Formats: sequence, structure tokens, C-alpha cells
Amino acid sequence: GKNQINQNTLSMGFVMQYGKFRYWTGGDVQRELRTKDGGKVNYEALVGQRVGPVSVCKMNHHGCSDAMSAGFVEAVRAQAYVACMWCPRQAHPKTLELLYKAGLHDGRRPFLIPGLVTDMQQCTPKNGGYELSASGASHVVVKVLPGGDRYRIYLLEAADESMRVKAVLEREA
Repeated sequence: GKNQINQNTLSMGFVMQYGKFRYWTGGDVQRELRTKDGGKVNYEALVGQRVGPVSVCKMNHHGCSDAMSAGFVEAVRAQAYVACMWCPRQAHPKTLELLYKAGLHDGRRPFLIPGLVTDMQQCTPKNGGYELSASGASHVVVKVLPGGDRYRIYLLEAADESMRVKAVLEREA
């Protein structure tokens, strides 16, 4: 009902930092919150201003259409965005387009991870949930190199349990 609290708005977010490397995870933080007077505020953009620039950003609320606002993206200016996705509406195409167009202040585009998002978006409903077929989806491991000046993102095979390294992406923090 009207007075129920959406548990997503209670998500805790935090920044981890090691040397120059900074990582943000905000759980299910979403774009808008209602104010006491019935208005709306872009809560996510305010969070982004507080967080500031990061090397890697775990997408808020799985990259759904109600998260990853332009104000948030501009504030965090991430070099890479990773997402945990488990249904077709996550890592929404409009979110991916926004992230792709955002770019970095040094002119480079951010990495969007997992790389084959469209495979994840082709999940099929089964038994009230979603069945992920063997796809290009990947487990993501972020490794910060000693000192925190560089980091690597490893994409590991998710279609089976081999954990085969499919790709390694590296950048300065």
C-alpha cells in the first residue's frame, strides 16, 4: 500500500578504496524517492555526488530502468560498470546506452561487463522464474594490482563450472 516501505530504498552502499583504485556498490539503490510533501527527489544522483569518481561501479539495482540515472553516472564517472543480472529486464537497454554514451573525461569509453549482455536478456520464463541458457554470460572478478594503481577485470566462463578465463581487461585506476 501507500505507506509500505520499498526494501530497495534501504540498501546500503559503500566505496572500497586501495591506492588510486575505488569501487562502488550500492545494492538496489534506485533513482527516485518520494519526499514528505509528495514530491520526488533524484536520490541516486545525490548518492553519486557523495561517492564521487570510481574506477569500477557495480550497477545500482542491476542496471534496471529505474536506476543508474544520468546524474549518478556523471558523478561517479566509472571506468567500468559491472552488473549482477538474473532476469531479462536487468541491465536495461536504455541504461546500457546511457553508460556507453557517458564516456570518461579522458575520452575513453567505460567497459560494460558482462560483455554479452544481450545473451542475458534472452532468458526465458520457466516455472515462475527465469532459466538462463548456456550463453556468453560471465562471472566477473576484479583484481587490484599491488599498490592500487592498476586493476584487471577477469571474465570467467559461467555456462559451466570450468571457470575458464574468457577475457582479461586492464586499466589504470
